Amino acid sequence: MKEIAIIAVPLVFAAIAFVWPGERTRPWLLPVAGGLHAALCLWLLVNPPEPVPGAWFGFDALARAVLPMVSLLFFVCSIYAVAYLKLRAGRRNRLFVFALLIFLFFEPRNPGATSRSVVGGGGSGHADDRAVDSL
Repeated sequence: MKEIAIIAVPLVFAAIAFVWPGERTRPWLLPVAGGLHAALCLWLLVNPPEPVPGAWFGFDALARAVLPMVSLLFFVCSIYAVAYLKLRAGRRNRLFVFALLIFLFFEPRNPGATSRSVVGGGGSGHADDRAVDSL
């Protein structure tokens, strides 16, 4: 269930950002979503769920190694993005904020580019999956 929350949080925030009326306050959705996503990733890092063989959703060793780092990097960049968009207050930011949150939505879907699950794991049994498992 926690794995689905990692995917759902950015998607929900992207939808909110798309319909948010305020150009000045919309950028603040980025660090809120990034912080929540980072907290979920760190929670899964400390307390990983039991792997389910053949599951499409999972949090394997590859996701455990990559996802928290990328999530924290997104969080730091989202703090910078608020200041960046404040300097460019005359420009619209709806698409920029929406696109960054969609990136965060797609980020955990395939961190190793070899796995069939949404948050890593699951593998198809191919040689490249076995190579990643040996890392």
